[in-house]
Amino acid sequence: MIDIDIVQFKKDPDKYIQQILLGGEMFAVQTERGKVVMMEEAEYNVMRQALVALISSDGIVLRDKETPPE
Repeated sequence: MIDIDIVQFKKDPDKYIQQILLGGEMFAVQTERGKVVMMEEAEYNVMRQALVALISSDGIVLRDKETPPE
């Protein structure tokens, strides 16, 4: 993951988006409120599945936004 600041991102957002889509890069963009992580959806899904597996091994259950509580 590559750390950049919001000013750097705003100078050439297309450059970073291309690097995400074509090169598979991940960026952590520092804003005034914190960091925003940008990545391809496929990478996000893999990371989320790994996190869900890790958490569920501790007995914690995560639900998708679309799944209503039981």
